[in-house]
Amino acid sequence: MNEFNDLFDDHLFDIDKVKEKTVKLKDGERRMVSILFADVKGFTALSEKLDHEDIQSLMDHIMKIFSHSIEVHGGYVDKYTGDQIMGLFGAKVASEVDTERAISCGLDMISKLNKFNYLVSSSNKYNKIKIDLSIRVGINTGMVTTGKIGKEREGDYTVYGDSVNLASRMESNAPVNTIMIPDYTMNLVKKSFQFIDNGEIQVKGKSEPISVFIVDSKKDKKILHTSPFIGRDNELEQLNKTYFKCNKYIKTGMTEKITVMGIHSEAGVGKSRLIYEFLSNSIDLDVDLYSMGSCSNVSSQPYNLFISLIKDSFSISIIDNQNTVKNKLESGIKYLISLNPEKDKVLNDSKVFLGLLLGIKYDDERLNDKKEIVNHIRISIRVFIESLCSKANQKKCAFIIIMEDIHWIDNMSMQTLEYLLQTFNIQSKRDSSSLAVPLFICTYRIEYSLDETIVSNSIFIDTILKPLTKDSSIELIEELTSDIELGQKKVLELYDKSNGNPFFIEEWVSLIKEKNISDKVDRSRELIEDYSIPNTLNSLILSRIDSLEKDLRLLLQKATIIGEEFFLKILSLLEDKLGLKKDIKKPIDNLEAENFIHHFLKQIDQYKFKHILTRDVAYSTILKSNRKVLHKSVAEVIEENFPDIIEKFYYELAVHYDHAQNYDKAINYLEKSGNKFQNLIDMKNALLCYKRIIEIYKDQNIKKNETLYLAQSQVGKIYGFLGKTDKSISLFTSLINNKDKISKTILSKIYFYLGDVYENKRENDLSLENYNNSYELSKEIGDNDLSAELNRCIGIVMMNIGNFDEALNYYKKHMNHFLKEKNKVQIATISGNIGLIHFHQGKLEESYKFFEKQYQICKELDSKQLLQHALGNMALIDNIKGEYKSAIAKFDDILTICEDINDIISISNTLGNMGIAYKNIAEYDRAIEHYEMQLEIAENSQFKSHICSANTNMGVAYYHIGNFKKSYELYQKSEKIINQINDKNLESMLYGNKGMLLFDMGKLDDAFDEYKKSYEIFSVLNNVRGKALINFEKAKILFYKNNFKESEKEIIKSCNILESIGDLPNYAKSLIQFSKINRKLNKIEEASKYIQKAYNVSLKINLNHYVNESNVEQKIINMYKENNSKDLLQLVDTASSKLGNELVAYIHYNLWEYNKLESSKKLAFDLYTNLYKKSPKKIYKDYIGNLS
Repeated sequence: MNEFNDLFDDHLFDIDKVKEKTVKLKDGERRMVSILFADVKGFTALSEKLDHEDIQSLMDHIMKIFSHSIEVHGGYVDKYTGDQIMGLFGAKVASEVDTERAISCGLDMISKLNKFNYLVSSSNKYNKIKIDLSIRVGINTGMVTTGKIGKEREGDYTVYGDSVNLASRMESNAPVNTIMIPDYTMNLVKKSFQFIDNGEIQVKGKSEPISVFIVDSKKDKKILHTSPFIGRDNELEQLNKTYFKCNKYIKTGMTEKITVMGIHSEAGVGKSRLIYEFLSNSIDLDVDLYSMGSCSNVSSQPYNLFISLIKDSFSISIIDNQNTVKNKLESGIKYLISLNPEKDKVLNDSKVFLGLLLGIKYDDERLNDKKEIVNHIRISIRVFIESLCSKANQKKCAFIIIMEDIHWIDNMSMQTLEYLLQTFNIQSKRDSSSLAVPLFICTYRIEYSLDETIVSNSIFIDTILKPLTKDSSIELIEELTSDIELGQKKVLELYDKSNGNPFFIEEWVSLIKEKNISDKVDRSRELIEDYSIPNTLNSLILSRIDSLEKDLRLLLQKATIIGEEFFLKILSLLEDKLGLKKDIKKPIDNLEAENFIHHFLKQIDQYKFKHILTRDVAYSTILKSNRKVLHKSVAEVIEENFPDIIEKFYYELAVHYDHAQNYDKAINYLEKSGNKFQNLIDMKNALLCYKRIIEIYKDQNIKKNETLYLAQSQVGKIYGFLGKTDKSISLFTSLINNKDKISKTILSKIYFYLGDVYENKRENDLSLENYNNSYELSKEIGDNDLSAELNRCIGIVMMNIGNFDEALNYYKKHMNHFLKEKNKVQIATISGNIGLIHFHQGKLEESYKFFEKQYQICKELDSKQLLQHALGNMALIDNIKGEYKSAIAKFDDILTICEDINDIISISNTLGNMGIAYKNIAEYDRAIEHYEMQLEIAENSQFKSHICSANTNMGVAYYHIGNFKKSYELYQKSEKIINQINDKNLESMLYGNKGMLLFDMGKLDDAFDEYKKSYEIFSVLNNVRGKALINFEKAKILFYKNNFKESEKEIIKSCNILESIGDLPNYAKSLIQFSKINRKLNKIEEASKYIQKAYNVSLKINLNHYVNESNVEQKIINMYKENNSKDLLQLVDTASSKLGNELVAYIHYNLWEYNKLESSKKLAFDLYTNLYKKSPKKIYKDYIGNLS
C-alpha cells in the first residue's frame, strides 16, 4: 500500500526505515518520563467484514505509522499490546519538552489515523467498506522505575510504577480521537497547549477523584527569555502608543500612508527582545495579529524579506517538500479569500507569483513574460499583505509586520518595500472601500541609514534603542546575580566594560554560572572578584563557547556552518552523515536554555543564533580543514535529502561548495543561481554569481572553457542592463577577439548582447553589424528562437534609421515564427512594433489595429508594461484624430496601470499626455493642473526630460489663455534643461511652441528662426508630422506678411502630409488656412473648394470650433463671390453665442472691410479690444489699429 507513504513525508525517515524496536534502559533506575498509551478502536466491527489477514495487514500499517510518529517526536516504542502501542519520552532526561513531544506525537497520531481512514476507504480494495477507525490517547508524566521483566526475556526492559498505570487509565477514559492527561501533566505544558477541562474522574487505584483535561490545540511556543526585561519602559510605551494610534485609523479611516516604526541600535542592545515583549504584552502573541519577516547576511536570495514573511504567515518551512509547500500556500490563499471574498480573483492571481518565490511553478502563461515578473511579484506581495491585515482589522487591531535586520535587506526586497509604501491600499482608495491598516516595525543597526524613500512615503517614527542607563544596567546585573554575592566593585566593572549592553551583561553572567561559580563552588566574594571580565564582546562570547561541554560546542559549531538560521532536521541529518547521534533535540534545547540560540516564534523546529556575533565567533573557532569537510557535508545533506526543492538552495549550495573548495560543484551552482536571479530580474546578485565563477577560474588556474565564456558573456549582458555600457563593450570585445576558442552557440549570444548595448546607445551601424553576425551564427546552429528575436532587433535598428519598409519585413518574419510557436508575449511585443512602423508612416488606421491587437493579448496576459504602451499609442492616435475624450479615457486607464506597478516615469508621462488632451479641448485649467502634477513628480524624481516637457506644455497652456509672460518664462526654463540633456525630440517641440508664442507677440522674424530650427531637427529625426506642423506655422507668418505665394507653397506641403498620415484636426486647420490664402490670391473657387473640405473633415471628427470657422470662412467667400453680405449678417445675428467672441469679431471685421459698416466697425473694435486684454496677440492689436 504505497499510498500510505504520504503519511511519512513530513519527517526525517521514510516508511521503509521504520523498525519496531524497544528501548534498552539501564537496569534498576528511577527516571522522570512521559508515557503515552494509544489504543485503536474499530477493528472488532471490521473483523465481521474482512478476512483476518486483511485485519492484520491494516493493523501492521497503523502500528508502523504510529511507531514512526513516536520516533520522530523523540520518543521510543516500549511495546505493542493487541491494538495498543506504548511510547516513552525523556527516558534519559526529564523535562517539560518531553511532555510537549508526547502530546505533539498524540496529536500527530490522531491526524495520521484520519488520513489513513481516507486513503484506505479510497483504495480499490476497500472502497465498498466504510473504514472508520478511531483512537484514544492517554499521557502522563511522572517518576517510573526501569528494569528487566521476566527471567527468560534477556535484554527486554520496560518501565513500571504508578505513573505508568495512570497513563493507561487516561487512555481508557479518553473520548475517541482525543488525548486525556491529568492536571499535574497539564500544568507542565499549559503555556504550550490549549486544554478543555474535563472535570474529575475516579481512577482505579486512587482513593480520590483526579482532575483531567482534554488537549484542544497547540499554542505558539514562546521563546524562553531567562533574563528580566529592564530599562525599556519608554521604548515599550512608544511602541504601544504607535500601535494604539494605528488601531484608531481602523475606526476613522484617517490615514493615507503606512505607519513605519524604525528601531535602530548597536548590536546586542535588545531590538528583538523589545519586539518580543511588545508582542507578548500587547497582543499575547496572537498569530492573527502579526507576522515576521527577516533579512539575512548569509543569503542572497532575492525578495528574502518577503519570502520569510510569506513562510511565517503560512507556516511554511524551508525543508517542506514541494507538495507540502504548495498545499500550505493554497490553503493560506483560500483562508485569505474567506476573509476577503471581494479579492478572490486578485488573490488567486497572486498565488502564481507567491508560488514562484517559494519555488512552486504553476502552468501560467504570465510566467513566460520575464519583463513583467517584477511587476506581478510586487502586486502579489501587496495584495497578500493587504489581505493579511483583514483578520486583525476585523478585531479593530492593526496587523503588525515585523521586518528584522533591514540593514541586510536584499535589493529586490528594498525595491518592493518602497513599492508597498507608495501603492498600499491603492485599489481600496479607488473603490472607496475599507483600508487595510498595518504597522510596519523595522529593526536595523545604528550605523545603517534607512532609505529616504521609506521615510518620506510613510508615517515614520524613529526610535533609537540606546544602551541601558547605569541604574538599569546595575538593576539587570543584580537581578541576574541574585544568588551570587557579587561585590559592588565587580558590578561597576561589569557595567563599565559592557557600556550598558544587556547582551554583554547576560553573556558574562551566563559564563560565570556555567563555570559553576554561582552554585557548586565557593560563593565567596573573593572568588567572584578574581573572575575576570573580558574587554570585548567577542572575547566574552568565545569564553562562553569554550565553557560548553565538548559535544555541545561541536554541535554549535556545526550549526554555524548551516548559517545564521538553521533547521533541526538539516543539523540532525548532518550529525547522521558524520556517524553521530541524529536525535539532537535535547542538546539543541540545552543550547537554547543557555541563550546561544532561540527558535522562531511560529516555527519551533527552526532556530536562529541569538546574536550574529555568536554565530561568527563560533564559526571562527572551527579549524579551516574542518570547515571544508563540514561545508561539503552540509551541501551533500541538502542534495541527498531535498532533491525536489533543491532550487531553493542553489545559492547556499554554491557557497558551501565554494568554502569546501569543491570548485566544480561551486561553479555549477553559481551558474544556476545566476540564472535564477536573472529570471527574477535581480541583476546585481546575478552579477556577483558570474563574477565569482570568473574569480575561481583565475584563482585556481582552471583551463578556460565554455562555462567561463558563458559566465563572462552574462557579466557583459548584465553590465549592459545596468547601464555600464563601456564595461560591457570592453568585455564583449575581448571575448570576440578570442572567438576561435568560443563555441558558436555562446558566440551568437555575445554578438546579440553587444548589439543590444549598441542599440541602447543608438549607435545603429555597430548595432546592426553585431545583430547580423549573431543572426548568421543562429541560422548556422539552428537556433530558430534566437533568429526570430534578431529579426525584431534588426527591425528596431531599421526603424531607428527610418527604413520603415525594411523594418516591417523583419517584424513580419518575427511575427510568423512566434505565431507558429503560439508565444503570446512575443506576438504582443511585435504587434506593438509593427503598429509603431505604421504610425511613423502615417497609416493611423492600420497602426491602431496592431496596437489594439497588442492591447487584447496583453489584457489576457495581464502584461502591464506592454498594456500601457498599447493604450498609450492608441490614445496618441485618438488625440491626432481629434477623438480627445476617448484619448482621456485611455490615459485614465494607463494611469491606473502605472499606479498599480508604481511606474513613476510612466505616471509622469501619462499626466503630461492627459494635459495635452485637455489642452486640445480648450480645458486649459485642467491641462495646467495635470502638467503641475507631472512637474512635481518629475522634480522629485529628477526626470529632467519630463521637467522640460511639463514646463514646455504648461507654457503652451498659458500661451492659449493669453499669459505670454508666464509662457515665455516656462519656455526659457525648458531650454536650459534641453541644453543639458540633448533631447532632440523635446528640443524640436520647444522651438515650434516658442515660435508660435513669438508670432503672437509680433516677433515674426524671431518666430520664423525658431520654426527653422525646429524643422531641421524634425528632418534629422524623419518626423514627417512635425515637419508638416512647422510648414503650417511658416505659412501663417508668410500670410501675415502678405507673401501669399510663398505661404501657399508651405501650406500645400502641410496639407499633403497631414492628409496622408490621417492627422485630421491639423489637416482641417491647414485647409482653412489654405482657403484664406486662395481668397487673398483671388482664387475664389479654390478657396471655396478647400473650405468645403475643411468643413467636411471637421464635421466628421466633431471639431465644432473648426466647423464654425469653416462655416464663417465659407460665408466670407460667398460675400465676395456673390457681392452680398446678407448670409454673413444673418449668421452673426443668429449664431453669435455659438461662434465665440473671436469668430464674431472676425466676421464684423470682414463686414467692415467689405462694406465699411460703422456698426460692424464698432462691434469688431470692442470685441478685439476685450480679446487683446485677455490675450495680447499681435494680430488683435493690428486689427484694433486698422479699425481705429
